[in-house]
Amino acid sequence: MRARKCAGFILTLVVVALIATVGMAQTVEVTTWQLPSPNSLPRGIGVTPNGKVFFAEFNVDKIGLLDPITNEIRERDVGDGPSGLVVADNESVYYTLALGNALELLVFIGGGHTWPVPTPGCWPGKLVEAPSGPGKVNLWLNERLAGKVTRFAPTQITVTLPLIITPPVIVSPNIWQIEPITFPVSPSTYPGNPMLPPPIAYVPGVTTGPFTEWSLLDVGVYVEDLAVAPDGRVWFTRGFSPLAVLDPGSDTVLLYGLPTGTDALGVAVDVTGDVWFTDISRPAIGRLDPTTGNVHLWTIPGGVQPFDLAFDGMGNVWFTDREADAVGVLSPATDEITLYPLPPNTHPLYLVIDEVGNVWFTAEGGNFVARLKILPALGPPPVI
Repeated sequence: MRARKCAGFILTLVVVALIATVGMAQTVEVTTWQLPSPNSLPRGIGVTPNGKVFFAEFNVDKIGLLDPITNEIRERDVGDGPSGLVVADNESVYYTLALGNALELLVFIGGGHTWPVPTPGCWPGKLVEAPSGPGKVNLWLNERLAGKVTRFAPTQITVTLPLIITPPVIVSPNIWQIEPITFPVSPSTYPGNPMLPPPIAYVPGVTTGPFTEWSLLDVGVYVEDLAVAPDGRVWFTRGFSPLAVLDPGSDTVLLYGLPTGTDALGVAVDVTGDVWFTDISRPAIGRLDPTTGNVHLWTIPGGVQPFDLAFDGMGNVWFTDREADAVGVLSPATDEITLYPLPPNTHPLYLVIDEVGNVWFTAEGGNFVARLKILPALGPPPVI
C-alpha cells in the first residue's frame, strides 16, 4: 500500500477551512464500533441485505460480522491476509487472501471453500461482482503484484457445512457529529480527441479451473484497483500508467492516457459509463469520459491520499482520504467538495453505501468499522 504522509494536514485543513463555504452540505452522525481484535487492520467491507456488515481483518486473519442493531460483533478465523470482499447473502461472503494467494467463500455459521489463485505470490486484492458471466458466480479481482486482471467464474460451488456458532462480543458504539467543511472547486479540464482512438492491445486470457487471467504487457507495473462497468468491461488503474479497460469478450485492452503527473489509485464506474478515479499526485478526484477522452480533475483541498470511491443515489462521489484522515464527497453538479474530518491516525480505507444512503467504512488506523449518516437538514426556527 502506498502512503504519502503529510504532517501538516490538520493545520492545512484549518487554513483552507477559512475560505470554505458551508453550502448545502449537511451535518453527519458518525457511529464507530471498535473491533475486538487489536490492530486488526480492517480492509474490505460490505453490507448484507438484512443490514449486517461484513469486514475483512487483514492483520489477524479474520472475517468479522457486525450487527448494528444489537451492537454484536462475531469473528471467524480464515486464511492469511483477508482483503477485498463481496457479500454473497446474509450469512455468506467471498474474499481474497492477499498473503494466502487465494479466494475463499465463508458461510459464517458453517464451512466454506478455498480456491488457490494460479499465479504464485500475486497478492489478490480488490474483489468486485460482475453483472453477468459464465459462472454460477462471477467475480473480478486484481493480482496486484503480478500485474494481472482475473475473473473468477466457477461452474459449481461446494462447501462443507458444519454448524459453527461463534460467541458475540458486544461493543458499545461511539457516536458523535461532524460539521461539514465545503469548498467550491472548479475542475481542471483536459480535452480528449474523439477522432483519435486509444491504443489497443491484444491480451489473451489464460483459464485455469475457475480463474481466467489476463496478463498485461507492462512487466513490473502493479494493478492497483479495478471496477466493472455496466457493459461488463473491466477498468483498472496502474499508478502513473494509462487508465485501462479490458473487454473479456475480445481479449483486448484499451489504454486511456491521463493528464501528465496523474497517479491513479482507486477506480469506479457510474451508471452512465463515466470512469472515476482517485489521483494521489495532486491529489484529486478525476472523471474520464471514454467516448470523448475528456478528463476532469477536482483537486481536494488539504487532500493527501484519496483511496476508495463509491456513488450515492444523487450523483455524488464519496471517497476516503487515508492519510488525510477524512471522508469526503464530491458534487459534480455544483463543483463542490465536502470534507468530514476524522480523528488523527484514523486512516479510513474502503467504503460502501447501503440502500438507505448511509456510508460505511473501515478505519485501518482507528481499528473500527464506522457508519456515516447524514442528518436531516433543519430549517430556520419558526417566527413567533
